[in-house]
Amino acid sequence: MPEYLKGTVAPAAALGAYALSNLVMEEAGLIAATVMGVVLGNMSLPSIAEIRRFKEYVAVLLVSGVFLLLTADLDPRILATLDWRSAALIVAVVFVVRPLVVWVSTIGAGMSWQERTLVGWIAPRGVVAAAVAGVFGPLLAERGLAGAELLLPLVFVLILTTVVLHGYSLGRLALSLDLSAQRQGGLILAGAGAWSSGLALRLRELQAPVIVADSAWHRLRAARQAGVPVYFGELLSEHAEHSLELGAFSSLLATTNNDAYNALVCARFAPELGRQKIFQLASGEVAEPRKPSPELRGCTAMSQDIQYEDLQRRWYQGWGFRRSALTETFGVEMLMTALPQDAVPVLVIGPKQQVRLFEAGKPLRAEPGEDVIWFGPKGAAADARDAADHGNTAAEKPRPLV
Repeated sequence: MPEYLKGTVAPAAALGAYALSNLVMEEAGLIAATVMGVVLGNMSLPSIAEIRRFKEYVAVLLVSGVFLLLTADLDPRILATLDWRSAALIVAVVFVVRPLVVWVSTIGAGMSWQERTLVGWIAPRGVVAAAVAGVFGPLLAERGLAGAELLLPLVFVLILTTVVLHGYSLGRLALSLDLSAQRQGGLILAGAGAWSSGLALRLRELQAPVIVADSAWHRLRAARQAGVPVYFGELLSEHAEHSLELGAFSSLLATTNNDAYNALVCARFAPELGRQKIFQLASGEVAEPRKPSPELRGCTAMSQDIQYEDLQRRWYQGWGFRRSALTETFGVEMLMTALPQDAVPVLVIGPKQQVRLFEAGKPLRAEPGEDVIWFGPKGAAADARDAADHGNTAAEKPRPLV
């Protein structure tokens, strides 16, 4: 089967299993489609990632359509008939039934009490309940069951209540249970070379969230000894997908000496982090038509003229990472004038430690109150400091740290 058809064939097969199962036994299609998904997910298919991504796109449309279709037939007069018993039922489901079901079903699952509490508060979401209520509610009403017409409105109100209640409380609850990624805007460094380890150490000193990933333990030694968080293993593995807390990181920089591997890492993390926040070092001396297509690689970081070998060589020549704080009187233009001609601006750290990388070929953008991290030789820091002092003298402001 062609690769480009696998994403569409999978939901078509699910619909086929649903229809055939309903022919054998009424309302058995949902179970059949669910079992098919379990089997498909455990077949270790090479294309499962593309199928999953296509499924997520379709699911957003279908779930939205389900709620539109179900609520289109709701009669406001029926909603008005809901009384205190309906409210008591909703309270019991939200605060007793669902948490109790989660606690019982997760016994022996290896989850902490904090994780079980959080899941008990927010799960399940109610999509299946809405679909089932939409199917069985009218059927029960046709057979004369008393109160059957209230089933769909009750489920609708339950979903609306949980969406509002959980939406406003989830962040605070996760934070109080220490299950929230409190820092946002961190940087993932793929490859633990000398240059990237030095950058990670500098970010660590500035309290910016950073993690260094590499499959070689000895290459992680410098970062580990400096107290920098590391991930030991293949960044493209399924273990990394489940272990890395991507909520704490907003960008990635691939810094290995293999341009193809850097492109592969960027392509892997682009759907999660956003293609505009995935960077890799400039490629080698290859003719432009023979370079990897832009959609197959990340954005080029810093400069098109700076490659892996250049950074490593300059690092061993004594270059280092400097910080310059921008103010109203000492902006990006003055900083670029003060820096040596061969110095390389790397990234910006915002007031809340958000990391933002510079892209090659685009103007440097940074605001007063942010810090610019640049890579330069010894002695360059003094020149930049003198320029910063000159820019701040008239305004009598403190000198930016460099």
